[in-house]
Amino acid sequence: MCLLNAPYPNCRSKYRGTQNFELLYNALTLFLDDYHVLYLRS
Repeated sequence: MCLLNAPYPNCRSKYRGTQNFELLYNALTLFLDDYHVLYLRS
C-alpha cells in the first residue's frame, strides 16, 4: 500500500482516488497503535 506520508511524489497522483481511504486507514492505524500501547501499559 502506498502511504500518504511516503516520499514518493507520483504515489499521490497515482492513488488520488483512494486518498480519503488512506487518510482514514492511517488514522485508524494510529488510533489502534495508541490503544494497543495504552492497553499494554495497564
